[in-house]
Parts: sequence; structure tokens; C-alpha cells
Amino acid sequence: MSPREQPYNRYIHALHEQRPIVRRLSYILQIIQYTQVIAELGVKKLLKSPSFSGLSGNNTLQTSREEGAEKGRWKFVLWLELAKFILKVVIFHRSGNRPLLSGLVPERDPSSHNASISPGSEWKAARMGDIGGPLAGSSGEVTKYLVSKALVSGHKRNPIDLLPQYQPQSQKYFMELAYFARPLVYAYLRSRDIKGWKPWIVSLLIDIIISNTKSSSSASPLIDTYSYLEQEEKRRRNWMLVYYMLREPFYSEYSKPILQDLCGGMRRVPIVSIVSGVLQEYIPLWENIFYYTSH
Repeated sequence: MSPREQPYNRYIHALHEQRPIVRRLSYILQIIQYTQVIAELGVKKLLKSPSFSGLSGNNTLQTSREEGAEKGRWKFVLWLELAKFILKVVIFHRSGNRPLLSGLVPERDPSSHNASISPGSEWKAARMGDIGGPLAGSSGEVTKYLVSKALVSGHKRNPIDLLPQYQPQSQKYFMELAYFARPLVYAYLRSRDIKGWKPWIVSLLIDIIISNTKSSSSASPLIDTYSYLEQEEKRRRNWMLVYYMLREPFYSEYSKPILQDLCGGMRRVPIVSIVSGVLQEYIPLWENIFYYTSH
């Protein structure tokens, strides 16, 4: 199955073709998400510069400049999270109240000219142009091919219907809105209580509640492609919970000592010490940059 024929790409292509406003807003949101770390670094550096703040001299003024820069950084984060929340809500409603998938842009479709024929892959006749079935290969490859051909119901269905529409005032509808609002709530609480447990606990509880209520009606994605994209998105969102181990104050209390001990042990091993050096370079970023551990 080529990348364009996969359920994710079929849905995204159909959605963008039928809803141009969704396509434009999706790309805007994607650009923000790709550049938010760099933007936060730039704002933080700009606000700390003496030329911008107009403060220079003794330590008291230096401390005042750093405190002002920190407040300005959190204001920038809050405004950016508010913009992302508004974009997600608009995309959600313009998509017919369908859940948002990660990325929101089509995956790259590699050129077929560079593809090599391997066991289990299709082939095209040079003169006749006929498409042949899979070449002889392992039983696992043959099974994957047969399963892909068996999912005819998903291919016959309108691609935009590969995701269900959440009815207004339904539980899934409000849980999707809560998922959009969760980063904004977390950023607001962190700006008020940077080292406290309250932002961490509230954000984690929201994610756990959403994860437990957004279950699919189908037990197997092979039975009904209609629920396959929901299952994949739910699985991705559950994996994102790992970032809570890198967020304050859990990070300082539990994760950081383990990472420091791990880096100390790897430093003694010649080749593995390279990984230790990379981890040590990233530790200050996890500690000081909000968007490195936010999602």
C-alpha cells in the first residue's frame, strides 16, 4: 500500500481538498509547532539583552532584568498557546467536528522511480503497464498484502468519513475540546507556579481522563477501518504521556537524579560516552525551555 493510499493520507488529502480553510489553518498550526522552541529561545534571549530592557549595571538591576525576561517569556508562551488553541478549535469545527490527527498535513509520498522491487512488493510491466501482485516472499509479507487487499470497505468509503463526527454535547466532543485546552491550562498554571506540583497534577489528570473516555468502539483496526485512525491517534497521545517525566517538579525530584547517574556511568565507556555528552547538553534545555517538554 503506497503512502497516499494509507488511511491517514487518504483522509488528510480528502479533508484538504474539500475544506481549503482547514488546509491553510493546518499548515499555519504546523509551522507554529515546528518553530515554537526556536521562538521561545529567541524571545528569552531578546528580553534578557541589556539593549532591549534598558537595564545595566549592578546585580540588582541584572536580577530585575532576568525577572522581567522570565515574565515576558511566559506571556509569550501563553499567547502562543492561546493562538494554537483557537486554531485547533476552528479546524475541529471546520472539519465537521472530527478529531484532530497529529501532523494535520499529508505524509511524504516517495517517488516510485526510486523504489526497488523486493519480495512482497507489487511490480509493473514495462511494456503493457499491468500491475502485478506481490513477488514470492515470507508468509508475513504475503499476509500483509492479503490484509491490505481485504480492507475493501475502508477504500470504498468516502475518505473524509474515515474519522467519525462527534456530536455536539456528546462526551467525546467535550473531551476533544478539553484536549485542545489542556496545554493552555498547563502553561497558565506553570506561569503562576513554576516549581509546584499543581500544574503537573492537573495536566496529568486531564490527560488521563481524556485517555479513558476516548476509547474506540472497534476492538481491532483490521475489522473496521473507520476506527483505525482514532486508535492510532489515541495510541500516539498515550505515548506523549512520557513527557511528564521531564516536567517539573517530577523531573527535579525523580528523573534528573536518574539521568545524572546514567550519564556518569556512561561517561566511563569509550563509545557510549558520546550519548552521555548529548544527554548532558540537552538537560539544561529540558530545565529552562517550556516547549522542549510540552506537547
